[in-house]
Amino acid sequence: MMKKYFYGGLLSLVAGTLFSLGLPAQEIRIQVDDNEIITTVADTTLAAEILQRIAGEVRRATDVKAPDVQAGDVKAGDVKAGDVKAGEVTPGNVPPGKANDGEATARAALVAARALLDQPYVASTLEGGDHEQPRIYLTRTDCILFVEACHCLAHTALTVSHPSFSDYARNVVRRRYREPVVRNYSDRIHYTTEWVRRAEADGWVHDITLDLGGSVWEHPIGYMSHNASKYEHLKNAASDPVQRHDLAVIARVENDLNARPHTYIPREQVAAAAEGIRSGDIICYCSGVEGLDIAHVAMAWVTDPEGNLVFGDAPAGSRIGFVHASMAGMKVMVDPKTIADYVAGRKGLSGIKVVRPY
Repeated sequence: MMKKYFYGGLLSLVAGTLFSLGLPAQEIRIQVDDNEIITTVADTTLAAEILQRIAGEVRRATDVKAPDVQAGDVKAGDVKAGDVKAGEVTPGNVPPGKANDGEATARAALVAARALLDQPYVASTLEGGDHEQPRIYLTRTDCILFVEACHCLAHTALTVSHPSFSDYARNVVRRRYREPVVRNYSDRIHYTTEWVRRAEADGWVHDITLDLGGSVWEHPIGYMSHNASKYEHLKNAASDPVQRHDLAVIARVENDLNARPHTYIPREQVAAAAEGIRSGDIICYCSGVEGLDIAHVAMAWVTDPEGNLVFGDAPAGSRIGFVHASMAGMKVMVDPKTIADYVAGRKGLSGIKVVRPY
């Protein structure tokens, strides 16, 4: 066991050092259905370790045999998946392969979050290459990809009897793209509002913003189509037929999103509304920039007065914090600020949306 974790920890350390020096780890390509997934050995192994971690927590909670974890040609467990102590977080009474409730998913997602603590923040990890291909990394991430990864790992481990990296990749593609076969830049879901709505339609999450006292937000989406010159895959739309197509699709998506009212909890109401937030809720920090819906995404991290992570309704005196891939901290971390303090300290934020996992 020590040998396994030594080599796993060494591989994680090497990957992190390479990224800190601006030198990406060697990429590999894995065929999953009709998509070629770009990733690295360290990422596939870390995914397998986290799936195994979540499955193990299910076993401890339910006395059900944990599902086998398969990582293609990568041996599961080669990478140590963070300092998560056994029994700290359990996904509730949910046998592998069965439907799960929101608290179970929240617990499992935060198992993944703990495992990813201290992984480096890296922007624009999906933008490599001259055409769109699914890229899946855990050893480098930004805010939305961190939340996406945690929930896809949780969903995979809780609903697939023998979860593999390919199962995880399928869920990532389903959450990140509109179509099962990825071809174009515009196939990707670029706005968090669309990500939430599609996840809600698939039964993964429920937007509880209005339930917490939120209101309609008069803030039309249109940033990408109005600022195409800022995007590498859109800036030549006037002369490039592929980019012209992508820009037209994105403009149509913006119109579709604006056909339904947007909701938020205004910044001055966040402190009061935060009392209803639970660990594992997805926190979307609403942007004050014209046309842009969400500026940052995180997951709620609620601790009781003794500092213990709690699930369900928070006891009196709890701290309503959050875990995220922090641009300021340049890593995945539990932020020192509460959700309310974070909003209050940033004039560019209009408020928050709160989305609860099923």
